[in-house]
Amino acid sequence: VKAGMVYVTLPPLFVVKDGQQRIYCQDENERDAAVAQMKSTSKRKVEVQRNKGLGEMDADDFWNTVLDPQRRTVIRVHLDDAESRLHHTLFGGPPEGRRTWMADVAARVDTSALDLA
Repeated sequence: VKAGMVYVTLPPLFVVKDGQQRIYCQDENERDAAVAQMKSTSKRKVEVQRNKGLGEMDADDFWNTVLDPQRRTVIRVHLDDAESRLHHTLFGGPPEGRRTWMADVAARVDTSALDLA
């Protein structure tokens, strides 16, 4: 990660389809625009599928959006300094750092909102 060599693919959150055509969308704004476009150009019923995970995609959608090097969206994974320090505090280094972090977080908890009975 520190060397900038870790990447993830970003599968679409939505697939808008009318039986013949498919439009892959990353967010609600893209989905709404795709639905409007498809409704204006297609006489078929427009359906929206929300992908909650890769298992919900059929093989063609998976290839087109995750595996195909020409069409997939790839994002480089990187840690900023604050994330790196927190990770080191929680998972590495001396335990005193973890104790201090837990005490700081516990001090900010509003216990009146908790059901302790």
